Amino acid sequence: MASLFVAAGYGSGAAATASAAATASGATAAAATAAGTAAQTAAAAAAAATTIKAVTLTTAALSAATQFAGGARARHASNAEADQLRKAGKIEAADKRRENARLIASQQVAFAGSGVDTQVGSPLDVMSDTVAELELAALRIQFGRSSQAREVKQRGQQALVQGITGGLGTILGGALALGSLGSTPRMGAA
Repeated sequence: MASLFVAAGYGSGAAATASAAATASGATAAAATAAGTAAQTAAAAAAAATTIKAVTLTTAALSAATQFAGGARARHASNAEADQLRKAGKIEAADKRRENARLIASQQVAFAGSGVDTQVGSPLDVMSDTVAELELAALRIQFGRSSQAREVKQRGQQALVQGITGGLGTILGGALALGSLGSTPRMGAA
């Protein structure tokens, strides 16, 4: 009867073969599932790395643009302030000249009231010196405001340069960060 059982294919050899085939099929399915999971994990990691790179690049670009714009705004504001200082200097100098003209006129009246001829001699020298000193005072006012305007304008130019260099540094830092993302350290590398 055992031989009949074996002859029919239900013997111990056939059972072992069937069992091995079932085990191999299960192992193949498990390997396929593991490979699929590994592929999904790798795809998710690649997508995350791409997103991180995009965010890094966008952040660097926005920060750089902000720095560029800040420098440009500071320069524009300082140019406007410098223009106001120059205008104020011209107005103050003109006011000083009007005041000077009144002072010279009163000096001429004083000389004329005492019977002195203001067109010759010492009175002429005194009035000439007075006119020169008063004009020098007006020029000092205008020069002082112009000097202030140059300093303000220089600060604006420096702010612009700082905005540009800061923005470029930010872009370079972002590029370096992008270059370092995804790279793996090598053995022996410092």
